[in-house]
Amino acid sequence: VMGATKRVAELIIQDLARSSKTNFITVRFGNVLGSNGSVVPHFLQQIKRGGPVTVTHPDVQRYFMLIPEAVELVLQAASLANPGAVYVLEMGEQVRLQDLARHLIRLSGFVPDQEIPISFTGLRPGEKLAEELVGPDETVMASPLKEILAVRLNQVPTREALHSAIAGLEEMAYLQNASEVLARIGVLVPAFQPAQRDAVLAVERDWLGIEGEQQSANHVTRGGSDGQNYSSGTVRFFARRRVRRDLGSGVGASPAGTLSDRPE
Repeated sequence: VMGATKRVAELIIQDLARSSKTNFITVRFGNVLGSNGSVVPHFLQQIKRGGPVTVTHPDVQRYFMLIPEAVELVLQAASLANPGAVYVLEMGEQVRLQDLARHLIRLSGFVPDQEIPISFTGLRPGEKLAEELVGPDETVMASPLKEILAVRLNQVPTREALHSAIAGLEEMAYLQNASEVLARIGVLVPAFQPAQRDAVLAVERDWLGIEGEQQSANHVTRGGSDGQNYSSGTVRFFARRRVRRDLGSGVGASPAGTLSDRPE
């Protein structure tokens, strides 16, 4: 889902480039070592605690680059100044996370597998073994800079179609209709195939969204159960017991949340 939403953001940026005097471009790159959320600080923290260092799969691999490299390449891409363009940075070979973990363990003064174990937790739903910066519906072309490649989407929606799809996506998100959110993302990004877990959660979220929308309307029009009037800004959901619901089963599930009867 995250990758598909990034592509939706690129479509919005490309639309802005067509209608603005400002030059908008998009640059794609992989993981930046040392940045917030990077896997390296996470691994180092696990090593500090004595392990295990957790990796999803023995063969999972990702692109990595240093912060100075990322900054330099982003600035170089900006210098090309081709409004609406999407660029992908040349980052060499992907690195296996298992190899990165072992290297960090050794640099920390420990022996991998003996003093600090490595645990494989399994790929998360929708996670891929290798990182893909270019989709199957896209074409890669050379740019004036050898470290930067231009990406062309083979089918680009018209401005009217894009605005209509974005409006529909926003509406479904506002109504918390998760399955329709996934469907609208699929309209904008045809190559998007939601993982099964995303679809399962969408079913559960839809139940919450319908109930939440109805209860919200009741509170706004008639006031809360305690007689106080509420605005839409005071509608809150609280987590409660969740029953797993799988696709294809007829087993029901309790809603994942309930409406608060208390003002902020």
